Amino acid sequence: PVLAPANAPTARSPLPRDIFAVDLRRFPKLGSKSPEELVELPQADPSRTQELRQAELKRQVAALRLEGTVTGPASAAFINGTCLAQGASYRGFKVVQVTEQSVQLEREGIQLELRMPD
Repeated sequence: PVLAPANAPTARSPLPRDIFAVDLRRFPKLGSKSPEELVELPQADPSRTQELRQAELKRQVAALRLEGTVTGPASAAFINGTCLAQGASYRGFKVVQVTEQSVQLEREGIQLELRMPD
């Protein structure tokens, strides 16, 4: 038989404390402060956030393939096998300008260039 320590509660004896009682000493009093004011959260650097977003968009544009362009009154670009007129959108990018060797794409106010492969 396994013997329990002498001070251990047994199935018949009550616990020395109420296990469901909340110990208010462990929680700060809110008073006039909101929970957000009690915890200081780091603020994101807007310029760094913009840099990260621009890098992500560049990565997405690099995954696209410009296969050809048609310039003139009805300019168009062939991206990943899809013919897109100027002003059309593809995967969230708007075709802003089409030239002989490249296409200007815009998304979230950021313009990026997609060039023909060499």
